[in-house]
Amino acid sequence: MASSSPATPDIALFARGTIALFTLWPALRLAVSEEWGGPDSKEKRTWMISEVVDYFESCLPKANEPKMTEEQLAELVDQDDLAEMLEGMVSDEFEVDLDDGSADEVAGDVVKLWKKVVKGDQAMVDELEELVRTTGSKKVQAQGNGDDDEELDEDGNPLPDSEGSSDDEDIEMAAPAQPKEKQEPVVDDDGFTLVQKKGKK
Repeated sequence: MASSSPATPDIALFARGTIALFTLWPALRLAVSEEWGGPDSKEKRTWMISEVVDYFESCLPKANEPKMTEEQLAELVDQDDLAEMLEGMVSDEFEVDLDDGSADEVAGDVVKLWKKVVKGDQAMVDELEELVRTTGSKKVQAQGNGDDDEELDEDGNPLPDSEGSSDDEDIEMAAPAQPKEKQEPVVDDDGFTLVQKKGKK
């Protein structure tokens, strides 16, 4: 059985797919385009991608360790741990609280991508890169908290709801998150503005 033999994942292929996933992630696209992480927001996204790829690569057995089977490689990283890592990076680098569930979805897509790469399947990477070519340049708008939150296509028409889809190849992308609210200046009784420490919530 081929799946039980030692496998060597194509890290470069996995990196390409991860770049595409992060480029398509609406919350991150919005954070980068609006420079919520400052003028080097694009570089911060690149750093996040490299951290995720390094995270998977660091879990692989070293040269002097026994190679893993395909099944072991497929379960290399826990999705919940990865989602927590993504949330932390977005919060720290862009000061955004992801309350849209997109970190979980992106983590799930990254794990799904990894499993495909372990099998030597390049189809998902090709699909993601095609999505980047066709939709990656469209601007993501910040959305309100009303009931009419929905993603729109380039003509302003609502995109079909993908909930309930069981297709393994679907790449789900949640609505963008909002940046953390900035603290209002505090003025004392004498009219002086108090300097406040910048702290994480």
